[in-house]
Amino acid sequence: MQKKIIAGILILLLAIAAAFFYLTQVQNTISLSIFADLGNLVQQVIQVPSQVASNASQFLQEFNDDYSRLKELEEKDEQYTVAFNRIAELEKENTELKAQLGLTNTLNDYEYVNATVIARDVNGWNDYLTIDLGSTDGIETNMAVTTKNGLLGRIVETTATTASIQLITSKQTNSQVSVSMKNNDGKTVYGIVEGYDETKKQLVIRPTETITPQKDSAVLTSGLGGVFPAGITVGKVVEATTDRVGGIQKVYVQSEVDFSDVKTVSILRRLAE
Repeated sequence: MQKKIIAGILILLLAIAAAFFYLTQVQNTISLSIFADLGNLVQQVIQVPSQVASNASQFLQEFNDDYSRLKELEEKDEQYTVAFNRIAELEKENTELKAQLGLTNTLNDYEYVNATVIARDVNGWNDYLTIDLGSTDGIETNMAVTTKNGLLGRIVETTATTASIQLITSKQTNSQVSVSMKNNDGKTVYGIVEGYDETKKQLVIRPTETITPQKDSAVLTSGLGGVFPAGITVGKVVEATTDRVGGIQKVYVQSEVDFSDVKTVSILRRLAE
């Protein structure tokens, strides 16, 4: 009887020990799992600000790129608008000039013959130059000569293979050019290019009547002199002055032609009718 009691106690102790061992292992496994989950959670929390910063940086870069492209488009649109307005203004001005002058011939009645400057008199630098085309090329006296930037002068002498051009900057009185300008009120006023101010590098025009032109307004050949066709650009108004003693008004005009450095020219030859 006593042996059975002792055996029972041993069995009970073994059962308790086995149960305790099992519970300990399960608890350790649960603890490790909890710690692993916590570690993953902490890692994710740490990664979130970094990912947010990366996404924000990419967004800002794309925004800046889009903004730059938008500004470029806006600037081009403004340039196109200015150009279109300028064309419309020139077309209107051209129509008004034709109507006021009663013009029947325009620059479309001429063809441009290109030539190269081959000589220039040092003593008369602002008076004459020589080109490599002459009478055998159809060049004749009194033909108007231009550059891409405006009126240069006229043919005054030809040989078979060369021609001499008198510049509008010449001091010779027969170099005078009839021009037209716009007054502030929109009225067309005529004048004569009577000289060249070598200090200012500007043409001097004497108007046929008192004028108050706007600065930078266009000065064109009027076509009234019989030599130069109407509509050739002469320059832009810089200022208008009046001599206090003689009361003579002068208009100073800035040409875009570099008269001191001319290498190629275009002669306006009337088309056959």
